[in-house]
Amino acid sequence: MSLGRKVALNTGAKIPLLGFGTWQSEPGQVGAAVQEALKAGYRHLDLAKVYGNQKEVAQGIKKALSEVPGLKREDLFITSKLWNTQHRPEHVAAALDDCLEELELEYLDLYLMHFPVAFDDSSKDPHHTLFPLRDDGAVKMNDDVSIVDTWKAMTKLDKHKARAVGVSNFTPEYLEAVIKGSGETPAANQVERHPLLPQPELVEYCAGKGIHITAYSGFGNNMFGEPLVITFPEVKAIAERLKATPAQVV
Repeated sequence: MSLGRKVALNTGAKIPLLGFGTWQSEPGQVGAAVQEALKAGYRHLDLAKVYGNQKEVAQGIKKALSEVPGLKREDLFITSKLWNTQHRPEHVAAALDDCLEELELEYLDLYLMHFPVAFDDSSKDPHHTLFPLRDDGAVKMNDDVSIVDTWKAMTKLDKHKARAVGVSNFTPEYLEAVIKGSGETPAANQVERHPLLPQPELVEYCAGKGIHITAYSGFGNNMFGEPLVITFPEVKAIAERLKATPAQVV
């Protein structure tokens, strides 16, 4: 698949089908990785506040823009995400501004609600933990904030700062709730999707609503030590037959 191939969102904007993700990227390495990815031809970057590396990503973007002849910010498609401690409607615009400040950018091409849950945000410390914990070690939730209200705030963001808005890790039930509650359909839904988790019902629902699906962990989720899909003998056999790599097959 060509790195330059794009499809249209329901906003009319074009999103590259292949993107370079920064989840679990090592500190001290992610900036250089982003720089090399852009030099290699990637034009879609997937970022998030909770990844804790956006300031370093910013440096990688700046270096690539200065080193790749003719490359401009408008050639890039940059996605980032609203974290769970920032779900109150009155906090959403400030969270976007904070994200843009970290990335040293004037706008995002796509801004996503990272999860359909709100975490406790009662800490007075502006740098409070992104994962507030209860005494028993579980994450403290914020049941006072509805995802519908958060989504409504997302749809009201300045279009010069967030050119499109969407969601992440949403099931059809959550998507139906925000669409019915706001009258606004997300431009995209980013979810874990690969041969071991194809999610056909979600794909069908999103296709019917004109919601673009972005798949993360496309080679399989490696958080729990399970083998990646690209290591499966069946995938390797297909790759050998097609004279491709297992990654290309998946």
